Amino acid sequence: MDFAEFKPVVYLDSETSCLFLEESREIAAYRRVLNGLADKSLSEGQSRELIANLATELYSSGEDRDEQA
Repeated sequence: MDFAEFKPVVYLDSETSCLFLEESREIAAYRRVLNGLADKSLSEGQSRELIANLATELYSSGEDRDEQA
């Protein structure tokens, strides 16, 4: 999380605990991860198109998936 008036923080949350990371090297490591994800991810428009295409494929047969099993 970034706030203009505060130092950056990474917040990690799991089912049984949570953790705040505040060290510069920890922040840098997570920024690298997020930048890598951003580089690999689809744009908003591409994501919508992919989801729409998958939904069309899934439901275009007119049959319920449970009936095919």
